[in-house]
Amino acid sequence: MNSSNHRRIASLAITVVLALTSVSLPATAQTASSLFTVDDMLDVTNLNVADLSDDGRWLAVTSGSLRDRIGIDNRRFGDPTYIAPSLVDVWIIDTQTSKSQKLFQNKRQVRGLKWSPGGDRLALFILKGDSFEPAIWERSTGKLVNLNLPSGKQAADNAEIQWKSDGTQLLLGLRTETWRRKAAERFQYETAGPVVVHSSKEPFLAWDELRRLAAIRSLGSYDVKSGRTSELLSETKLGSYDLAEDDSLSLTRKTLQRRPITT
Repeated sequence: MNSSNHRRIASLAITVVLALTSVSLPATAQTASSLFTVDDMLDVTNLNVADLSDDGRWLAVTSGSLRDRIGIDNRRFGDPTYIAPSLVDVWIIDTQTSKSQKLFQNKRQVRGLKWSPGGDRLALFILKGDSFEPAIWERSTGKLVNLNLPSGKQAADNAEIQWKSDGTQLLLGLRTETWRRKAAERFQYETAGPVVVHSSKEPFLAWDELRRLAAIRSLGSYDVKSGRTSELLSETKLGSYDLAEDDSLSLTRKTLQRRPITT
């Protein structure tokens, strides 16, 4: 998101509040004599601006409470395959009219919401089972399209969506099912065994090495027209990836690389 969009988001804070005043949010104690209880604290709704379209008209907002995060398994802290629960409602707001609509009937766990350059599509990751699945919401039809990924691949849970400037393709980080299995086994070894053995000859401390596993990703490109995903970069320790205005790709690994997306 560019700096002008950040300024628009700041100026649209009032619009968000006004648009959602008509939304039925969880009720709390209403009488003046009521005390602020634990239930009240759990049901306080927090709003988060996820993304704003480039023209400033379409706003994606999430709303959720502490109650929607109940169930976190702290025993799996540090497990690179663990995704803590965090359910939200997803709202689409027309900033010109203040009209809003829910993207899903019920609360879902989502992340990485990103409008296409024209504001006609919203890409996002939706949790299904123990992994996130990428999808695109078509604003004109309200249809949700799941992205087809290469066989044996799934979206990385720390992936970010990058749209090409003409909105015909998007980039996202991918991982293999083998990565998930090995990462889970490594965490299990570090936490479940009666005796854990390490040597000073190992290049990294055990938990540092476990955290480094999260950087292992490949990079895929999804073509909106064909519905196919191709792999641009094979699996590597990938820090970040960004598309410039000219659609050149900047990769952060050990060095910074730039390359165009081929169509």
